[in-house]
Amino acid sequence: MINTVILTGPCYISKFDDPDRDVVKFQVKHRPYKDAEYEYLPCEAWDNKFKTLATDIRDNFGETSERGPGKPIELMGQYRSRKYESKDGTRTATYVEVTRLLYPAKDYSAENATSTDDNDETSSSDPFPF
Repeated sequence: MINTVILTGPCYISKFDDPDRDVVKFQVKHRPYKDAEYEYLPCEAWDNKFKTLATDIRDNFGETSERGPGKPIELMGQYRSRKYESKDGTRTATYVEVTRLLYPAKDYSAENATSTDDNDETSSSDPFPF
């Protein structure tokens, strides 16, 4: 498929989220490589008469007193952009529009916090340098 994005990572729902609306805006925490700063990738999910993605994300991945913020989420979506006017002129916002919600088989948050994975190093026995 063209323009398909699959993301896995901790989910952080916006503090400005309105549970009465059919859309939820959230971010997925991501670190592109070992020594990089964390990035927060913006995402949107919508409810309609066929799917309840926004409601499912709020119910299963939102912050609660028991689990706190950042519950791992796995999703599939499409990369989107939209233009809007601001006081500084025309700006472009990019985000992932969620089309399918996948539930991770396991909660990896504790393992990710203590990971010692050396993804940037290549083994000398590896025939490919990438």
